[in-house]
Amino acid sequence: MSSKELFKLNPIKFCLAMGLQIIAAVGEVVVDYVLTLQFDAAKNRNLSLFLTWTLIQLSSYVMVFLFYNLAGIIWQKLIQNYLHLIRQELTDHYFADSQKHAVSAVQNRMTNDLKLLHNDYLDSFRYVVGMLAGIVGVAFSLVTFQWSLLVACLIFAAIQIYLPKLLDKPLQKATEKVSVANRKYLKTLGDWLIGLSEVRRYLASDKLFKTIAENSGRLEAANIEKEKVDQELDYLNQLAYSLGDVLIFLLTGFLVVNNWAAFGLIASIGNFNGALFGSLQGVANYGGRMRATKKLREEIFVAKKKIQSEQKSNLEQAVSFSIHNLAIDFRNGEAVTFPDFQVKAGEKILLTGDSGTGKSTLLKLILGELQASRGKIQYFNQKGEKIQPCLLYTSPSPRDPPPWG
Repeated sequence: MSSKELFKLNPIKFCLAMGLQIIAAVGEVVVDYVLTLQFDAAKNRNLSLFLTWTLIQLSSYVMVFLFYNLAGIIWQKLIQNYLHLIRQELTDHYFADSQKHAVSAVQNRMTNDLKLLHNDYLDSFRYVVGMLAGIVGVAFSLVTFQWSLLVACLIFAAIQIYLPKLLDKPLQKATEKVSVANRKYLKTLGDWLIGLSEVRRYLASDKLFKTIAENSGRLEAANIEKEKVDQELDYLNQLAYSLGDVLIFLLTGFLVVNNWAAFGLIASIGNFNGALFGSLQGVANYGGRMRATKKLREEIFVAKKKIQSEQKSNLEQAVSFSIHNLAIDFRNGEAVTFPDFQVKAGEKILLTGDSGTGKSTLLKLILGELQASRGKIQYFNQKGEKIQPCLLYTSPSPRDPPPWG
């Protein structure tokens, strides 16, 4: 997952969304610039010029809000199409890699992980682009007023950009913990709830609630840890922003008193500071979150990589099968044996038995999801010839008893 892939998906929508975002960000700077001119006109008692600048300011406000909303709508539509494509690629990969994937792991990958990347990477990318445009606009405006203001701002900008890098690794680690904890929690739910009837049968509800509570607690702790690191990052950025805001305002007052800068700058410098340092703070925050998703994006890139199907000529579709001396041993010492029988093409059979006697296990053995300890299953084609079938699963899963056993 990357912004480059998103661009290739639909270059026109990508450029349109980014263009609207940049224009809206620059429009905010224009509003602050016009405020300076308004105060200069008011100081000079020029009412017509003051009203003209006010009209331009109102028009700029309308454009800013309209373009931001349009950019957001186009961007979200593009992201949803992109995520839909990724889910399809993940599904194709899971289907073609001939591995048995836990339902909880797949569900976590297609929901929680993609949601994290949606919020922390794709949305952050749009915000960062707009904020960078705003920073350039503010820098240009300050140069037109007084070059020393830009120099001072660049010094504080360097400090503000450097501080968040101290928390890059902790934030990335916290993001990974959330993904791992959520995956384990979903796996626990899947393992236990699929055998809810067995839980009732062996009166294991206390064990069920305890296990779910423990995994839920780990997920909660991981989310709290991530929020803690986020707050630490926000605190550092806010501290740098506040110090820079105060010092820049003092410098502006000094320049205006000595007639080295326009009088109206006193009114607008606070807005320029807010736009500049707010954008810098946003770039640092969102940039940190984007970097924190690097490992997760690499994992999804591997998980959605297309697998070239290698069809073997000796694999055929089975239409009937027979079982001989079939048995499976579990690691806890339990074992299940099955009677010999044959199912012919088109034949319907009824499989009955008490819960836990091996009905589901038999079906998993037939499908190739489990590997038998003894005996064999033979498969036949339409001609009644023995074949090597194309099974649903080609790799055996661990022969473990149910998690409550």
